[in-house]
Amino acid sequence: EFEEGKVASSTAEEMEHAKAAIAEERQKLTEIGKEKYSKFKDRFENMDSTLEENLEEKMKRLEKDLISVGKDTLASAKE
Repeated sequence: EFEEGKVASSTAEEMEHAKAAIAEERQKLTEIGKEKYSKFKDRFENMDSTLEENLEEKMKRLEKDLISVGKDTLASAKE
């Protein structure tokens, strides 16, 4: 006949330890996920201003390049 009882306590302890390890790993992954999400969210929400800043920087750089190209052209034309 089958007799009811508890399984050896070492198995129960191992299960609890495994559950705790899994919970700890999940917590770490959740924290990493939250950090990445918040960075992405900030970048996405501020995309318009970021694009405007990048565009302004590119325009200024192109303007400087064109001015220097114009000066070089004038200098070579004088020679």
